Parts: sequence; structure tokens; C-alpha cells
Amino acid sequence: MPDAFMLPDAESALSIARDKDLSTLNFTFQALPRLQTSLSFATYDDIGAGVSSENTSLNLKYALTDEGRVLPAISVGIDGLFGNDRDAAEYIVASKTLAQTVEASVGLGWGRYGGAADVSAPFGQRPAFDTAKRASFDHLFKGDAGVFAGLLWHTPVDGLSLAAEYSSDTFANEAVMPDSRFNFGARYEVSEGLTLGAYQRGGDTVGVTLTLSGNPNRPRVAQPVGAQPVFVGARSRAAQTWGSAASPDFDRLAELLSEQGIQLQKAKLDGDVAAVRVVSWSNSAVPKVIGRTARVLAATSPQSVNVFDISLTLNDLPTKTFTIRRNDIHQLIDQPLGGSQVLANTGITGASDRAQTWDWQ
Repeated sequence: MPDAFMLPDAESALSIARDKDLSTLNFTFQALPRLQTSLSFATYDDIGAGVSSENTSLNLKYALTDEGRVLPAISVGIDGLFGNDRDAAEYIVASKTLAQTVEASVGLGWGRYGGAADVSAPFGQRPAFDTAKRASFDHLFKGDAGVFAGLLWHTPVDGLSLAAEYSSDTFANEAVMPDSRFNFGARYEVSEGLTLGAYQRGGDTVGVTLTLSGNPNRPRVAQPVGAQPVFVGARSRAAQTWGSAASPDFDRLAELLSEQGIQLQKAKLDGDVAAVRVVSWSNSAVPKVIGRTARVLAATSPQSVNVFDISLTLNDLPTKTFTIRRNDIHQLIDQPLGGSQVLANTGITGASDRAQTWDWQ
């Protein structure tokens, strides 16, 4: 049965469930912070009739209110849109988190969720389903209503949750009616994005579930934030922090790069070229390491420097050398698509031979 909670924004999930009477495939997407959508494919094994039937439908859930310190979250939902009458259902549900580990829900359902007929047609009788017109809306929230409730307990065992619910779905259209309105389930998050589950519904039907989930706002590989990048202004305002061309202070340059999480291994001034060899212990993204190094050099190098040769070290061996024009950094780096333009003008070669002997190492 449904609850009132929303998934994180942009979350998507693919769920598969299977028992002896029913197979479902659901693709759920949190389209907006308050709107959750789901595309459902169901196959019913109608044992009594000796045939199987299928249904494809759209489910929508909209959050009316968020959960507060006292008041619950409240959502309204419509299941089975553009499908057949078998899965058509509507509901309003309230959910509240109790003691930080238990989620309690109670709601009122119509259509499939109104099979228990606990409340007699509060908003009028439900019209007969028109099989020739799938896009029908005159049946919404009509007919007898059923009361449902559920509890979800996030146990002390990491990743394990247990559920119990009082269902208003009596499976009136199925060949075998349930023996009980109580359903039970368990799910275990094997790893981030992978959850396995099992359930018992109707007293005697057992099934299993598999859910795969992901979110572009929550990448699987952690992205280090690091320090704020060095501001690069006009070239005429470069601070020349690490000295002049005649007496460069490479120790100071090493400190400036260290603040960006980058280690300076070797350095040399060769005419108008500043050549450095760097390695980053905190950031494995090559473009970011090169970009941060170029920013530091542009903002702090002597005015006589026009070109940066930046060699990146991997396992103590220089792998590639990136030759960057200093003026590109000052003029393009903070412009729209500036990074792409700098890259287009960058020369990428094998380890540079320019600095066979280093001034600092």
C-alpha cells in the first residue's frame, strides 16, 4: 500500500516483484520535488481462468504537505492511469516518522484500494469502466472506499527494514481471494542502489522483490570538493607571489599548490616558460589538477612568464605534459565555455624534455 513520502529529487528506481499470481515491473522517477511518477507493467496469472493477462499503466503521487514536527506528510495519488480497470485506484494518505526509526501511514483508497468497502461511496458511485476509452477520469475517487494502514521499521541492523500493513486491496478481480488483509515484508539494502526483499500477502502468497535505484545528484563515485580555486584576474595584477624571474621562490610556489591539495615535485624557470611537475594526493581528476595548477601559476608567476609546462606524475613517473599559454588563463578561464577554449589551445605531449635539469626539486 502507498505512503505519503517522496523520494529524493531526481531519484529513479527500477523494481521487479514476483509471486505465484502476479509479476510486476515498475520504473519510478521523482520528476519534481512534489511529484512522483511511476510506469507499471503487470502480468496476472489467473489460475482459476487458466489464462494470463497484462496491464500497463501510469501512476502519479503528489505531495500536498511536507512532514512537520507534529503534522504528518499528506499525499494524494492516482494509480492505473491509461490502463484497464483492474489496477485503477486512487488514494489519500498521511505518513509520520515516529522515534526516528518507524514510519507510520494511514489512508483511504478507492477503486482497487477500495475493495474492502469500509466507507460506502463518500463521493458518489463509481461508473462502469469503458474499455474503449482508456483515458477516462470520471471514475476518480468514486465508489466505495477502503481504509489501509502500514508500519515500516528501520531496524538496528544496517540496511534491514521490516514492514507490516493492513490492506484495503481485496484482490476482487483475481482468481484467488486473500485469506487476510494483513501483509508483511522485509527488505535489505545489499549496497547503495541495490535492495532485495521478500513479502507475504493475503495470508498465503509469498513473493520476492529486487530494486535498483540511482540519482544523478548522488554520484556513485565521491567527488572531492577541495579548496576554492584561486582567483585569476588581469595579468597586470598578478601578485608575483613566488618572486621574480631573477630570484624565484619555489618553496612559496609549493605552499600555494599545497593549499589546493597538489604537491609540487620539481620546478624550473626557463626563459618565459615556467615548468613544473606536480602530483595530487587528494584529487585524481586530471583536468582539475591541471586547471588548478595553471590558475596558481597565472595568479602568482613573474610577469616575464608567458607559457606553463605542467607535467603530471603518476607512480613517480611523469606521464603527460600540458603546455598552456598564460594569456589564455587570464582571458578565458572564467568566461562561458572558457575551460573548453583553453583546452583547445593546450598542447598535450609526452613528458616534457624542457626541464632536464630542475631549479627546484
